[in-house]
Amino acid sequence: MGSCIRKHTPAKYREYHLSDFPWPFTPDLHPTAEQILNYWEQAVNHLKLDVRLNHEVIELKETEEGWLLRYKNPDGVHEQLFGYVVISVGQYTERKYKPAFPGIEDFGGKVITERDVHTLDIFDNQRVVIVGFGKSALDMATFAAKQGAQVNHVFRTAHWLMPKWILGVHFTYAL
Repeated sequence: MGSCIRKHTPAKYREYHLSDFPWPFTPDLHPTAEQILNYWEQAVNHLKLDVRLNHEVIELKETEEGWLLRYKNPDGVHEQLFGYVVISVGQYTERKYKPAFPGIEDFGGKVITERDVHTLDIFDNQRVVIVGFGKSALDMATFAAKQGAQVNHVFRTAHWLMPKWILGVHFTYAL
């Protein structure tokens, strides 16, 4: 991160941004999807980035001249050379992927993602299984533990977790 960014950007807003484009507005401590989309739209315009949406990447090869990209869009299949490529999968714009589970029609409960949780009463007196150890899974496990009748958390590998508050200070300040 450049020194000019450090001087003008408060410490709590140094994350979630490009080093060449600090937040043009003050986001929440943990920016919302709407704030992140707003930021990216402004960053793309300010930096004059070539953003191409709804393109299916067929093949990407590194060459001596850059990246040879084969892609498909409504106009057909194309091949083009780029100096750099960023592939974005639409984390904040698309529905969350929900895998198909064999026998799901025989399951008497609901299979949901964190994006289906609009109010925490969905966990009230329920038997809940949280799958995964990412931020969303940890958030849902915390919420469910407070209200669910029984909560099980299933994951492959545990990771070290940092507390949100350390001695009364939000962890982003402590670090």
